[in-house]
Amino acid sequence: MNETAMLYGEVIFSTFKVKNGSFEDFEFIFKRFIRSAKEYFMLNSINNLEKSILAKINSFDLSNDCRLRVNIFPKNREQVFVSKYDESDLEFSFICLKLPTHIRKELKLKTFEYNTNSMMESFKTSNYAQSFYLKRCAIKDGFDDICYTSNEKILESSTSNFIFRKNDGSFVTPKLKIYFGSSIKKMLDKQKIKEGDIDIRDLSSYTDCYLINSIEGLVSVFMIENFVFKNEHIESIL
Repeated sequence: MNETAMLYGEVIFSTFKVKNGSFEDFEFIFKRFIRSAKEYFMLNSINNLEKSILAKINSFDLSNDCRLRVNIFPKNREQVFVSKYDESDLEFSFICLKLPTHIRKELKLKTFEYNTNSMMESFKTSNYAQSFYLKRCAIKDGFDDICYTSNEKILESSTSNFIFRKNDGSFVTPKLKIYFGSSIKKMLDKQKIKEGDIDIRDLSSYTDCYLINSIEGLVSVFMIENFVFKNEHIESIL
């Protein structure tokens, strides 16, 4: 990745999971990735860049399970700020990473208040510094990950969305999110879950809690702060 992208964090990216010789949920993730790049760089079209990225992806060796990260970012420049981009100002890169070998489960989460008044929430940028710093703080205190809240409402973890199982057996994901992941969108489209407010003060209304993202899938959460979940029904949502 070039110097400008590293210095100023102007990178729109997406990660594609390769499993058993094919991409998982490729069409949905790719369309959202391109749409996000057009919106962030304020361009009506990036057709040539899109075709180049697809050509590169189509030539990718799918014989090994992995996660393929694709980045779109500005070419190197001398000035700090650019008020208007053209498609020719952008380039892309690929990073191939191994799938996680350690399966996380029974996580303990520490809560942190999050400021939701941001126009950047719909963009998947390279700036994970706050989440990663807070996750390190949580681990230092004996937890595994973080749980963002806003005005007592649960949002998401450092890199995943939440799913809760209510006492009546139904599944719900927080209506308020920092980033709308592809896995949670897929489950909402299939009407397996619904959206609703999850109050941190009312966790006794839920028997199960899970994190979900496109790379790890469902990961069980044992505890948020001092509240412990039963987590007996993961099969019923798969």
